[in-house]
Amino acid sequence: MGIGEYFLSVIAASVISALIAMFFGDDKAALSKGINTACSLFLLCVIVSPISSLISRAKDNLDFEEIVGNYESAFSSEEALYASLGAVSGERIEEVLRTHIAERAGIDEGDLEVRAEVSVSDGAVILKRVILCLYSDARWSDPRVLRDAVGELTDAECLIINGE
Repeated sequence: MGIGEYFLSVIAASVISALIAMFFGDDKAALSKGINTACSLFLLCVIVSPISSLISRAKDNLDFEEIVGNYESAFSSEEALYASLGAVSGERIEEVLRTHIAERAGIDEGDLEVRAEVSVSDGAVILKRVILCLYSDARWSDPRVLRDAVGELTDAECLIINGE
């Protein structure tokens, strides 16, 4: 509803109230007061009606779920940052270990897959376990040499499996 429509409806309500009061206003004292009260309430409702539509529009535009979600996401963003830090650190650890192990064991880097299981605690990246997947000729490598190569760079548990 535009401002012009609002004023037009207020004027129309005023005219209707005045006409009703004019026809029924001088009849009896009790009836006249009731009609005047009803006309006044009608006019008041017409004047106040845009306020209720403004409140309903504001309520529709104000998405409480989004506000709560943003509030909760502020707390989970730190967790997401730590998870991202762990993922990136894990990938870098895998690259370094793959190169080091391949050199020490004399195997091709393409025949070796390194998986680093990391966690982040208080902003520190903790390497929990290193998993080596061996393929092709690397499957025949001495596991002691592989474990020693991992042990030179980290204290994490080393698990060796044969890939398909």
